[in-house]
Amino acid sequence: MKNKKQEMKVGFDAKRAFQNNTGLGNYSRYLIDILTTYVPDFQYYLFAPKETEKYKADSQNFIITPKDKSLRFLWRSWGIKKDFEEKQIHIFHGLSNEIPFGLKNTNVSTVVTIHDLIFLRFPNWYKPLDRLIYNFKFKYAAKNADRIIAISEKTKSDLVEFYDISPEKISVIYQNCHPRFGLKSELKYDVVERYKLKKKYIICVGTIEPRKNQINLAKAFDALKTDDVDLVIVGRGKEYKTELENYIKDKQNIHILGNVDNDELVALYQNAQFAVYISIFEGFGIPVLEALRAGVPVLAATGSCLEEAGGDAALYVNPEDISAITEQLKLLLEDKTLHQTLKNNAPKHLEKFDDKKIAEQIHKLYSTL
Repeated sequence: MKNKKQEMKVGFDAKRAFQNNTGLGNYSRYLIDILTTYVPDFQYYLFAPKETEKYKADSQNFIITPKDKSLRFLWRSWGIKKDFEEKQIHIFHGLSNEIPFGLKNTNVSTVVTIHDLIFLRFPNWYKPLDRLIYNFKFKYAAKNADRIIAISEKTKSDLVEFYDISPEKISVIYQNCHPRFGLKSELKYDVVERYKLKKKYIICVGTIEPRKNQINLAKAFDALKTDDVDLVIVGRGKEYKTELENYIKDKQNIHILGNVDNDELVALYQNAQFAVYISIFEGFGIPVLEALRAGVPVLAATGSCLEEAGGDAALYVNPEDISAITEQLKLLLEDKTLHQTLKNNAPKHLEKFDDKKIAEQIHKLYSTL
């Protein structure tokens, strides 16, 4: 049995690992890294259109790029099949909602991670062409992969509802955030001075866009009428960010920070009173885990999967109800007992997002193929 494990070759769609700094890239790097660490008997092949400096893969992993660089855009969906045959890949895992075409009658077993189907539930947030492309790729992957990993129970239920996928084909396997958020920051108090913040502040981290709902948060915070607490919104954005900037331009205690590095972000979390993540809909909600790892409670939104991410270490609120958001902000600022209870609940809740456990769950799924 040991020899079979040593010979098992797993390929990953590593495009996002090498080319994306945010959600899908973080997930791809995370999953590859934990499997390399906790399931070292397998051989891992990282298939990517190009290798970049965004990701330093473990030296024991093999990186495969297209031989014909002029056909990169077709290789990932079509030409990659020849490389699977050449490398004798046993399992291919599409880490970002899609798998190559034409693998059904090959010896390659397929797994796909589906992160969310938000474009189907809230189509008005997406351009028509983007919706068509997403739906074609996601549906093909969901229908044709041998197994599906959903990153939350909510995503699993959406796969059943929108694509009529059998629940037995779907495994819910969570992810974790980067371990840096649980390490004590050396910049913890420096960031307050650097960004000219009040000693007490609330933090909200995420791309500034309508789905993340930062304007409702700003309105709810403004209704507190407090002079000794700041609201710090960390993220980048476009049109919606401009709307947010226009709303807060005369408000001295709401700040937008757009170019925060990883070390500063950890410090900002750890020094905050608590974090807020009232996104209208999410596939999972990594900022919730980041805050809990950093040791601060969270106010999160109802309606999607954030209750899974936050468990009993967070409070929840209707993201459309501004007055209710204001009340919950006030409660977390004033009720010290509740604040401490949420902090105390975090360690037990976070056990379900342990890297080794997640790697073992994925290994077990691979072993069923």
